[in-house]
Amino acid sequence: MALVAYWLFFSCAASAADTLPGPITAKVLSVADSNNILVRATIWLGQTIDVNVLVRGVDTPKLRGRCRAEKAAAKNAVAFLAVLVDTPTVQLFNVESDKFFGHVVADIKAGGIDVASTIIGTEHGRLFDGEKPRNWCKLD
Repeated sequence: MALVAYWLFFSCAASAADTLPGPITAKVLSVADSNNILVRATIWLGQTIDVNVLVRGVDTPKLRGRCRAEKAAAKNAVAFLAVLVDTPTVQLFNVESDKFFGHVVADIKAGGIDVASTIIGTEHGRLFDGEKPRNWCKLD
């Protein structure tokens, strides 16, 4: 049933407009990685959907990284993101389909704070413009 709801909400809505402008209110269920949260989004009165949301415009180190330095940086970034989104709800804006099934990409605000800008500003990630992600194993 949840898969059908996902398909109906994100696939059909996206084909009609490509972007859901939001705001869409969501409760954070978990932090999956340094730029990926699992949320329960309210899509209609009394209807929710659980979906992974990637923070738009951020390149972060990954827990399954290529070296110890990247994995350590990812653990710190995950812990930081968990504190940042530890609010009753977050707001999703400009929600779009992602290339990975089961994910969307969105601008996210937690407690009125822009999540991407905060991750970048605290150096837990850097600006991602859609080009090749950073190699976190090389020193800058």
